[in-house]
Amino acid sequence: MAELLAPPLDETEVSTPSQEEEVRIEARLRQLERRFETSQRSLPRAAACGFVLLSMFVLIAANQAAGRVTETEALVIRDQTGTVRAQLGVGEEGAALGLFDERGFLRIRLAASPEGPILNLFSSDGNPRIVVGERGESAFVILRDVDGAPRAAMAIQADGTPSLYLLDETMAPLWRQPAESVQR
Repeated sequence: MAELLAPPLDETEVSTPSQEEEVRIEARLRQLERRFETSQRSLPRAAACGFVLLSMFVLIAANQAAGRVTETEALVIRDQTGTVRAQLGVGEEGAALGLFDERGFLRIRLAASPEGPILNLFSSDGNPRIVVGERGESAFVILRDVDGAPRAAMAIQADGTPSLYLLDETMAPLWRQPAESVQR
């Protein structure tokens, strides 16, 4: 029966790859392994975001199908271990969406307040690292060091005037544009 499934192997037809082909094959294999490892690292993050969005769509669809509206001031989504992974809420300062890592640390916060929208990205230990926002007619980006202290800032004022600041560890300006006198 086995003879019917596989043709007999003729050893004269089998060739071994050259050393150059082996090197190319090994390089390609390492490249594919790196891609696989990278995709494996980003898969949990993508899955968590997808879960949050899917959960919200399921809730919305379920309520629309039943002709009902669910109203709440906060929605908390937990993973299978009970850790908060997403939170959507409305308070006195406006609406906000928070996304949390597997340890329950806030990593992303998007808020819409009366002063304007703001996006905060946090480090793995909870310190704010990047802030992007708008206040009134001004827009800004702030980059913070590992301790959460502002180290660089860029803004466009309401009148269109741009500014860029680089700050030392005490938040004193090291450099700024438009160039004004920097006191040291």
